[in-house]
Amino acid sequence: MAGQFEIEHSVRASVFLEQYRAQHGDDTHHYYSGFSSELEGVLMEGRYSRRVVKSFPHGEPDVVSLKQLLAAANVTLDDTLRQSGVTVYADLAYNNARCNLSLSCAFGVVPLSYRYRVSAVPDSGVRSFIHHSADANHLRD
Repeated sequence: MAGQFEIEHSVRASVFLEQYRAQHGDDTHHYYSGFSSELEGVLMEGRYSRRVVKSFPHGEPDVVSLKQLLAAANVTLDDTLRQSGVTVYADLAYNNARCNLSLSCAFGVVPLSYRYRVSAVPDSGVRSFIHHSADANHLRD
């Protein structure tokens, strides 16, 4: 699995989960808690895009390659980036309300899902930062 990451995460909205259990006595649906392997998810491009780079089906671990993460962040590794580096921001959000206009979700919540959004942090060359930090430390001496 060189160049790949396996990501695991979980969510639990305790107050809502306990209320749901008290009202329904049902513990089989994943409306308010779950592990990533029990939920469906997507890796999306950028902060405002709706483009899905990769889907993560129910029952499988989230395996993402570095190439996919960089593609989601709209980063192409040219020689400049290879030398200066890049900082990537990843946001993970859960959802149990969005339902793509299906009739079934008009009458309540839908099972949890999640999405990763990945974007490059502008002007954040890693080596540039390290170089500037080293210069600043040198000035203090």
